[in-house]
Amino acid sequence: ALIAEPTAATLSGPEPSDDDVVVCCSVRTAVTRASKGPLKDTPCEDMLVPLFKAIVEKTKIDPKKIEDAQIGNVLQPTAGGATSRMS
Repeated sequence: ALIAEPTAATLSGPEPSDDDVVVCCSVRTAVTRASKGPLKDTPCEDMLVPLFKAIVEKTKIDPKKIEDAQIGNVLQPTAGGATSRMS
């Protein structure tokens, strides 16, 4: 049986809210061969620095206005990807 569930369209109102999520830009790191690629020993934190710089450059946003950032993996480590290669 089909059950009606609330969706984002019905939960959000016309007025901005502190709970609103705003995606201003997306970027990604390079992907290399597992355990053999040139980034195999690179911590994910070191790979994120140029990404944050690229987002600030692309969007022209004041970094002081960024309240939160969500970082995710393409694959989980047990599924064949490592955080330092797939962030």
